[in-house]
Amino acid sequence: MKSNKNDDSLLATLVSETYHSVDEEKEDSSNLSAYFESRSSLNIESSNSDHFLENKLIRSSVSFGCMSYSEGTSSFHFNLKDESYTCPRNWGDFPSIFSELNNSDYKIFENFNEEFLMNEIFKSNIDYDYKTVCFFGRGESYLIFLPNENEDILNWLKKYCESREIAA
Repeated sequence: MKSNKNDDSLLATLVSETYHSVDEEKEDSSNLSAYFESRSSLNIESSNSDHFLENKLIRSSVSFGCMSYSEGTSSFHFNLKDESYTCPRNWGDFPSIFSELNNSDYKIFENFNEEFLMNEIFKSNIDYDYKTVCFFGRGESYLIFLPNENEDILNWLKKYCESREIAA
């Protein structure tokens, strides 16, 4: 394979920038593999998301938002289609999520906050008729907008909860 001079120059620039971005006080800049491994484990540890669950929902074309809890504001935050939402922890069904968030069991709340017109709030962001479900446990929480006509996804979520509990 013939190498292009521009490609070599770009590669050299990228490697140089990578070496310069390494914090020399924390890592030895001569060991890039150790640096990237430590950065990777930092990203994994700081992430509360369940990639297997998210991939399943994305492949099924189901809209969802991964919720995070903020102690400072005592509220849950999530993004949905480039819009950010904040819900106080004492509103509707959110106190139940807050009290059980770090339990070892995974749970699903079907028809989540239906009596508070939650489905009306997001109607403009979701392209299908849906019911709102909350999946949570072990520090993870998701607001999932299940298509009304698709019970398969809800059944999959229930089995997923059971399998996660058994695996723990």
